[in-house]
Amino acid sequence: MSEEAERFAALEAELLDCLVEQDLARLGELLDDDFVITTAGWLERPSSRQEWIDGLAGHGPLESYQLHSVEVRMLRDVAVVLALSTQRLVWKGEPFEGEFRYTDVFRRTPDGRWRLHTRHASLRPR
Repeated sequence: MSEEAERFAALEAELLDCLVEQDLARLGELLDDDFVITTAGWLERPSSRQEWIDGLAGHGPLESYQLHSVEVRMLRDVAVVLALSTQRLVWKGEPFEGEFRYTDVFRRTPDGRWRLHTRHASLRPR
């Protein structure tokens, strides 16, 4: 795995760890101020950083995940990351396991940190 792939695999895992631990404050620190997300269906429209965090507060935690692959395309201070993970959680009172694909766009801040700027999440059909 390349150095870039390792860096962004660690960031992807950190984002998912925040969902497992329900550490929404830490999650917010990993998101760009101008963050926007389209989810795999539970948010009706592209949503802001605060809308996503508020929506997550109404769900139970992610129980566990396995990150399968992370592919990175570097564009100077922007990285496009394609990630695949299996996630287990309780959804609407029922156990659920699904494979999710993320297209994440990270932006490097002036102090050199990477923040998630844009996320598109989709559920892979089984």
